[in-house]
Amino acid sequence: MTPAIHEALRIALAFTAALVAAEMAEIELTFVAPLVAGTLMVNRTRPGLVLLLPVLAFGLCLVSALLAELGGRLPALLLLLLAAGFWLGFRLSRRTASAPAALVLLVVLAALPDAFLRHPEAVEQVTRWLVANTAIASAAVLLVALLLPARTPDPPPATPDPPLPDAVAALALLLVTAAAWAAETDALLPFVASVIVLLRADGGLRSSARDRLAGALAGGALALAATLLTELSPSLAMLAAATMLCVWPIARAAAEAGRWRGAAAKGLIAMALLHGQGLSELYEDTDERFGIRLAGVIAGLLVGAALVALLRPRPAAAGRTAPQRG
Repeated sequence: MTPAIHEALRIALAFTAALVAAEMAEIELTFVAPLVAGTLMVNRTRPGLVLLLPVLAFGLCLVSALLAELGGRLPALLLLLLAAGFWLGFRLSRRTASAPAALVLLVVLAALPDAFLRHPEAVEQVTRWLVANTAIASAAVLLVALLLPARTPDPPPATPDPPLPDAVAALALLLVTAAAWAAETDALLPFVASVIVLLRADGGLRSSARDRLAGALAGGALALAATLLTELSPSLAMLAAATMLCVWPIARAAAEAGRWRGAAAKGLIAMALLHGQGLSELYEDTDERFGIRLAGVIAGLLVGAALVALLRPRPAAAGRTAPQRG
């Protein structure tokens, strides 16, 4: 087994194990577990930081509850604090070590304050779901690291390539988040998370804006394939087999040091957003839930791509040759 295949197997196993374990735990928000597990594996996050993620998730839920209370009285201050939080999230996304934590920070701040403001009675339950999913992701990553230790050293840090300056990305996400909150969409989480997918850097992984969008769309298509395969024989065993089969192409790309590694990181997130349904094989409304989430993801990717195209800095014009004096 080559080192690249070995690394791809590690990524695919962690992603699949996190999803299946979250499904077995009978909790909601199960897309969080594979989303976090895949991001941790691609970024080769150190064990100490992996263990701290559930604590971070708990703290962010408390912060979101406080922001929700603040939003009811001082909405302008809430927007200012959210902008600062988004800026921090995009800044932390530049570094490989902090990229997974930054992803959790951005997604939580973009979705939970509004949810807690509208449904304050759900704070305890949502906090339990988020912490449980994050803990499952951490456990899956640590277990895979124990059973299949990495065969290659961590890649050297690369210069990050954020599609937008951090402040611009934070303001763009704030505008999108405020609009989504006002619209009271049923697919808030997958929508804002998909926007974040295209706006943020992935540590030291490099990819063009076009590759980011292509990777995310490929992840969505593979999630659809995995869901259709699971529906042939709804069971956790079939879910695990279908997930492992469909995530393998993305894991292979993420394990290679080529052009598509950064795009594969986007694909893992998009696949997690669509494929994690919350005991999907037992729900009667799986198709409806998947359809709502699919619409949210596609809309988020299109909005994110449009923001990158409109706001990204233009390359400096080539210097003009000075006119010669005769």
